[in-house]
Amino acid sequence: MIAFPNVSRVAFSVFNIDIYWYALAYIVGILLGYFYAVKVSALLKTNFSKQELERFISFAVAGIILGGRFGHICFFEPDYYISNPAKIFAIREGGMSFHGGLIGVVSACALFCYINKKRFLELTDLAAASAPIGLFLGRLANFINVEVVGKVTSVPWGVVFPEAGPLPRHPSQIYEALLEGAALFILLLLTVKKYSKQKYNVGTLSSIFCIYYAVFRFLVEFVREPEEDFNLVTATYTGLTIGQWLCLPLAIYGMRLYFKTKQ
Repeated sequence: MIAFPNVSRVAFSVFNIDIYWYALAYIVGILLGYFYAVKVSALLKTNFSKQELERFISFAVAGIILGGRFGHICFFEPDYYISNPAKIFAIREGGMSFHGGLIGVVSACALFCYINKKRFLELTDLAAASAPIGLFLGRLANFINVEVVGKVTSVPWGVVFPEAGPLPRHPSQIYEALLEGAALFILLLLTVKKYSKQKYNVGTLSSIFCIYYAVFRFLVEFVREPEEDFNLVTATYTGLTIGQWLCLPLAIYGMRLYFKTKQ
């Protein structure tokens, strides 16, 4: 059993305004993702310049926040937010869905490419290569915030989370940080290095991201505590959580796109 580290949810304060680790994870993740996307774009010789990717940041931020928030509301707690509409905008209290954020970012990519007459899959490839950076930091912030905790366990590395009972639980946030963040980043990095030396099949990075994120998230869901009543009902009647159900179409799309890039 491991005691939960005594880390404040507030990273620092500026003029009496608290800056939370959760918000900092988003800010740093987006900035690092931008710089990395610029590097990947140069290696793969895409048609996106540094200036164009800089302009895309505002589209990406809007997609992440709006998609992530409304995805959480629709997928996990629709009844709660219908009863408490003022809480819809209480983002500082947490409540962001990856799958909703993914839909938001993909929509942002589509809009940006339509306006600028660019190739959609080239931009989603750059976003896919960069996304694990934000996912890694976001899951660490989830750990600090005691969100999406794991199920009760007897493994030696089980963590006793504040406000989650006296029993040790799987640190599912750390599992996701290592799999969806670190492992997926390395896998995509190796793919980038491979295609920097040969002809690049557009859409490959997007397909790999979709497939492996879906697999990693699907597996972690088995040791992750269902977050909301809706999620719990889904698990009770189908044997799968809503998170796992959302991973299935993502994996199918990823495999379809992967084989299409090989044609």
